[in-house]
Amino acid sequence: MKRLEFNSKQRHNRDCLSPDLLDELPEKPIESMTQIIGIVCQESDGESLSQRDAVVIACESQYTTGNSKTTDAQKLSIIEFKNGQALIAEAGPTTNSARAVRYISEAARETIIETEYSVSGIIEQALKKIRNEMLVLSGGENYPWDEKESFFKAQGRKFGLMAAYFHGEEPIKKRPHLVKMELVDEFATHEFPFASLGSAASLTDFIFKKITNKKLRWEFAIPLAIHVIEQVKDINTSPSDVQFGWR
Repeated sequence: MKRLEFNSKQRHNRDCLSPDLLDELPEKPIESMTQIIGIVCQESDGESLSQRDAVVIACESQYTTGNSKTTDAQKLSIIEFKNGQALIAEAGPTTNSARAVRYISEAARETIIETEYSVSGIIEQALKKIRNEMLVLSGGENYPWDEKESFFKAQGRKFGLMAAYFHGEEPIKKRPHLVKMELVDEFATHEFPFASLGSAASLTDFIFKKITNKKLRWEFAIPLAIHVIEQVKDINTSPSDVQFGWR
């Protein structure tokens, strides 16, 4: 079984991507926000674990706090559980997202990944705690839900998290999982075969509609995820690096 790997500030060979696919990628202005792409690569038949089963996450390294931005932030973190690891990426302003990741890390150290929902449950609790803290600080505990929703979605507050991990019995029936959750959400969602956060969703959807008839191996998923992030960076004229990790 591959252990969780983490790589940053690297470029990857994109020769395995179809030239036609690259030429057809849509290019349009999008809002500036850290981009995250996640891809699940599952080639097993349900009876045994394939050596190629994997889950990949890529993101850019732009860091936003208040009105200032830097381009060399560490937006991927390895979270240690009692019986495994998860890779988690942040999108949006880091003041609150980094605090959420810290809460997740603290809870994970005392948590066994017993079900496919063990990781997503910790994420849900962390974001609930962040929402409550934000409402207390703003005096908005008694806001009606529609006002709370607008409050959490406001520019400068909204953020999202994406996590990748494996769960299951060794050595078979161990499966890759990809979950995402935004600040405004009450529950995390389990995604397959891909997910996006930030404003790269239209690019991601476009690419995967073109390759739905193909098995997505991790050797292909890594350069594909990096390329999507690079496309978004080009549109946003962002000088940040691409970070990626896989399990």
